[in-house]
Amino acid sequence: TAITGTGILPLTEVPKDAPRVGEVKVWNLDDTPAPAARGEWQEKATLTHHAGPVDSVAFAPDGKAFVSGGADGRVLLWDTATLTPQELGAVTPPGPVTAVAYSPDGKLVAATREKATGFFDPVKRQVVPMDPPFP
Repeated sequence: TAITGTGILPLTEVPKDAPRVGEVKVWNLDDTPAPAARGEWQEKATLTHHAGPVDSVAFAPDGKAFVSGGADGRVLLWDTATLTPQELGAVTPPGPVTAVAYSPDGKLVAATREKATGFFDPVKRQVVPMDPPFP
């Protein structure tokens, strides 16, 4: 399964079924690269829980979850098996999230926008305060 948000794949042209604003598309991929090379991926689901463009998607190291961040400022945690989202929070001050990432051990999610970064615990589903706080 592959998961893409708007603008995630480096493409030379936009496919007709590319994600729209606020969408994350989930694709079934064959084990061989030929179907992907021919553009014959099979869409599994379209996730529409963001209110604006999806700027970034990152997978947990174990592959069981992924996070998405978007222009609506929200950071969503998704279960890859059920494709069910849970809101982790938002980067404050509010604004578009430009990147999300997991720590190598999967215990921390970072989301950033302009000069602000927020940290989240994906297991407890809560904000992780930094000490000292970032400026």
